[in-house]
Amino acid sequence: MKPHIFRIDDKGTRWIISDGEQTLRGGTSATYRDMIRRWEAIHGKPIGGYARPVGIHRLQQMEAFIVNLRRQLPKSCRACGCTDDDCRQCVEATGHACSWVEGEDPPICSRCAAEEDAALVAAMEREGGAS
Repeated sequence: MKPHIFRIDDKGTRWIISDGEQTLRGGTSATYRDMIRRWEAIHGKPIGGYARPVGIHRLQQMEAFIVNLRRQLPKSCRACGCTDDDCRQCVEATGHACSWVEGEDPPICSRCAAEEDAALVAAMEREGGAS
C-alpha cells in the first residue's frame, strides 16, 4: 500500500506519513521534502503517496484512518516476513508453523522472537566473558 502523507495545520504545519505498517511524524519545523527524505531514509522505500491538508480537529479521524489501514494489511513478521498464509520458511527451519508473539508492534513470529532472544543472550555472554 502506498504511504499517505497528511499535513496538519495547527499554529504551524505538522506531518504524519503512514502506509498502515509504519507511521512517521514530523514537527512544525519539518517541510514536506524533509518528511519524504526521512521516510525514505528510515524505511528504504519511496514515498509515492499523496499529500492533503487536514485541520487539527480531524486528527482523531486521521489516527482512526491509520489504525484502519493497519487492520487491512496482512500481519507479517518484522524479521522474516512470514504471514498467516505463508509460513514456509519457519516450517523449513523448525519443522512446525510459528505463532504470533502477543503485544509486539510491529509483529514478530515465535521463531524469530526465539532467535532474537538467543542472539541477545549470546551477546550478553560475550560481553560478560570479555571482562
